Amino acid sequence: MYRVLFAEDELLVRLGLKNAIKWSDYEMEVVGEADNGITALELFEELRPDVLITDIKMGGMDGYELIKRVRDIDGSCAVVIISCLDDFETLRRMMGYCIIGYILKASMTLEEIGDVLNRTRQYLVNVRRQQAVQEENKEEQRENALRNYLCSDTRPEETIRWMADWGIPLENLHTLILLSLREADKKKINELGMKLACQLLRQSFPGAVCVQTGSTCLAAIYAGEGEAAEEQLLKFDNAVSNLLDVAFRKKKGRLSREHSVWETYRTLQKEKETAREEDPLMEKAVRFMEDNHGKQITLQEITEYLCISTSYFSSQFKKNTGKSFVEYLNDIRLEKVLIELGGSRDKIACIAERHGFGSQEYFTRFFKKKMGISPVKWR
Repeated sequence: MYRVLFAEDELLVRLGLKNAIKWSDYEMEVVGEADNGITALELFEELRPDVLITDIKMGGMDGYELIKRVRDIDGSCAVVIISCLDDFETLRRMMGYCIIGYILKASMTLEEIGDVLNRTRQYLVNVRRQQAVQEENKEEQRENALRNYLCSDTRPEETIRWMADWGIPLENLHTLILLSLREADKKKINELGMKLACQLLRQSFPGAVCVQTGSTCLAAIYAGEGEAAEEQLLKFDNAVSNLLDVAFRKKKGRLSREHSVWETYRTLQKEKETAREEDPLMEKAVRFMEDNHGKQITLQEITEYLCISTSYFSSQFKKNTGKSFVEYLNDIRLEKVLIELGGSRDKIACIAERHGFGSQEYFTRFFKKKMGISPVKWR
């Protein structure tokens, strides 16, 4: 059973949740309760629970400080926030500390709590929380062997030892992926945030060999290639943007019998960064805009489609394209209009409307600004 510690200063809330939830349904049991942050930290050090459910505003030590102190002790326990605060920006401050769920006291239901607990249990399964310490140490040793192999300054004498440690035949692996935090994001997450990013990479690439190769760098050796690898990268991009609000530069190399994995890794490292970094998430956004340019697409609609926040999308889209969402979409529309104006006898207003310009007045102003003349004269 996974062990749960409650940190909540409101007695009725604490007792209500403890007694109303059938914890065994989630393979959990409540092993400790605290009405302030100081007591909660003492209990955490004593009990070492798998799950911490904590309020934000408490006496002695608030929830923010408690979570930070807990993360210094245990990097993989599940943390769930239950609070009367409905402040997204406040919650974002804690994203680097791997928050599994957020429950609002004023509107919480047993169904919502059950959903959070199910996600918490799945997270604990994914990080193999219940494995024995010996197995965890073995995993760490294997990762160290791979990291030392890849990061060696000189060609390793034994190029297959790390493969033997992982028990994966070299011929089954086809793609090497290098990921590094973008410069603007390097100050956004700490060491624990990078560990979470590595966990997300493993979840996005089932069966892959994943390891952190530097303070802001990751590597994945993967059996898939081509579109399969792109789909997995998109899944990873979605996960890190939603949980950590960061993005990674990516380089891919194909593995072959002619070159060792170490040689491929060194070659990718030396590749120069392109002026415009490819971002599968933003490329997916552009494809969506091209396919739906004739409709009245909103910023909220496209971010819901991509499952990311509007602020993150806006900043990353401008960084990748040099244009805002609206400007880029209107440029797509204008390109389609110009093609049709050259070969269609339809009215200009009808063509503009067909390609997403709902207002004729706006279209005319936009056209003259871009082309220097009116649509009629251009035609």
